[in-house]
Amino acid sequence: MNERLNKTLNPPIAEIYIPTHSHTIVQSTFPLILPFYSHNKDTPTELNADFGRYWNEKGVDSRIFSNLYPAPIRVPFLRVVEDGYVDEERIMCDELGYELWLSNEHYFQSSKYGPGDRIFMRDLTTGQVAQYGQKRLKMENKYIKKINELKESGKPYPVKKDGLEYQKGDVSEPVIKLPGGSEQWNKEKIRIMYMAIRAKFSDQHPSLKEQLLATGNAWLIEHTKNDKQWGDGVDGTGSNYLGKLLMYRREELRSDVDEEEWLKLVTQDKDTLSFYKHPMNQFVKYNPLVVEG
Repeated sequence: MNERLNKTLNPPIAEIYIPTHSHTIVQSTFPLILPFYSHNKDTPTELNADFGRYWNEKGVDSRIFSNLYPAPIRVPFLRVVEDGYVDEERIMCDELGYELWLSNEHYFQSSKYGPGDRIFMRDLTTGQVAQYGQKRLKMENKYIKKINELKESGKPYPVKKDGLEYQKGDVSEPVIKLPGGSEQWNKEKIRIMYMAIRAKFSDQHPSLKEQLLATGNAWLIEHTKNDKQWGDGVDGTGSNYLGKLLMYRREELRSDVDEEEWLKLVTQDKDTLSFYKHPMNQFVKYNPLVVEG
């Protein structure tokens, strides 16, 4: 990491506190922390309301940093796929070869799956597409109807991992369709996520870009107990990949850097990849105090 970015990503930890529980006493040096999680609520918890008020006064809505925030993106078609369905993938691109997705979550979740899954996922809500991609969407009548419509139209449609068709009550079980399987996905997911973030916080959405820049040098933290890789695990034991990538995008926007070189720094540099893995409690002091009652 370059020296300026290193300073940006490593503020002093003294007097920096964020809540680790819904009943935790909140203390904070507000300018240095922006916790986010929900895409439809202003703040992750009621006790985080002070964070929300502080940033709202600066014109920043914390919801926009969620991957599920409904901001359509247009991204280059970059996937490396197996022979046999590249052409099917292209039907979801515009005339210039760009993919169009309803949110970052749509793009991210769909990038590891085959055409049937991807086409099915296009019209889901952000919450539904997250559930489908994470193999926990229960197949209701409306989903079975959509699958049948795809099947009858001759388009690819999703099936279970054993090749059988979905029935009502089944739970989604999409299968990674990259040539290298899950190993390849684990290598590519940082790049995929950053491409989505780069598109979302760009001239495609000027207001979102300006709000990201308005966060200054604040730590951006996906504050949730539900994810210890992309989020902070709520207690700081998580790595907060998403928040760190957002901070890299912020630095890219305010720096005179070559886009391709920056992409390599963010997605391939050994030190950068190591930085992503460090838990957040190495950078930010989490408050363990709990209010009784």
